[in-house]
Amino acid sequence: MKSFLFIQIAQIFAEKCKRVENYVECTNIENTDRNIIYEKDICNYFVRNSTSLTELHFDSFEKIDNEKCESVRISYWQTSLKSFSRGSLLASSVVFDLDNENIFALGELFRSLEDSASGTLKLRVNCNNKELEQTQKVNASDIKSIQSQISELDLKQCGKVEFEDDFFDNLDNLEELSLQFIGLKEVPSLPTSVKFLDLSFNDLRFLSWTPFSRLDNLKKLKLLGNSFYEIPTPEYQLKLIYFDLSNNRIASLPFNVSSAFPDTVLAFMNNPLDCDLCSTRDAINNALVYTRIRLLKRDSQLLENFSRK
Repeated sequence: MKSFLFIQIAQIFAEKCKRVENYVECTNIENTDRNIIYEKDICNYFVRNSTSLTELHFDSFEKIDNEKCESVRISYWQTSLKSFSRGSLLASSVVFDLDNENIFALGELFRSLEDSASGTLKLRVNCNNKELEQTQKVNASDIKSIQSQISELDLKQCGKVEFEDDFFDNLDNLEELSLQFIGLKEVPSLPTSVKFLDLSFNDLRFLSWTPFSRLDNLKKLKLLGNSFYEIPTPEYQLKLIYFDLSNNRIASLPFNVSSAFPDTVLAFMNNPLDCDLCSTRDAINNALVYTRIRLLKRDSQLLENFSRK
């Protein structure tokens, strides 16, 4: 009886999952299949086209060999996950990608990742919901168990998300933060560890340098697709290597834009800029900056890759 059951499970696995080079790809996974989507010697898993899958159980991957897999990547695309259950340690380093329809349980997702990584955790979530009628509130307590491990947090299209005031305060190892299409009205208080920050496509209207003044490690800042009308004059030199304010409503630049961003690639595409309002010196310098951008823009993927490096 046991051998028959083993053969039956193996057959189900073969039908729904296949090994592709160094990862396992599974399709049409259902809630009842949660214990068969692993192979001990594989560290990367890609579950896709599984719209009937509503429950994510991290114990699905509990037999991953921690000694062999120092780093584990788990990706879920085109699923219907609505609930999340925590599991055991997966690896020292864990990357979790989730592209899902209408997730309204971010707090539960954060809590389910407790104990999943002994080292760093990278969490990338696309909820595929640009509608802002429904609000998700996430608290510092939701992320407390993983706050020291998160090195990357990427939330996209998750409706309107409201963060508790001290949500980011203890994320001391957070280096990359991307919050897009979540209805942000102001820049949250962030830890000094942040190197890459993307707050594009939100409801930011007034640009202030104050939230960025203490981010000494910040190298790349993306604020495209908001509603900025002007850039305030920087009071100090910013150490950015890339700053993107494309797709806003900016009509003029501050007189010291070049001196404030001496080594920065500036992206101002799709703004109603009138450089007659710039000083002659800055107009010349900005022309050089725009030339650099245009050269990069010949290949949009190159520009995107540059902005993420």
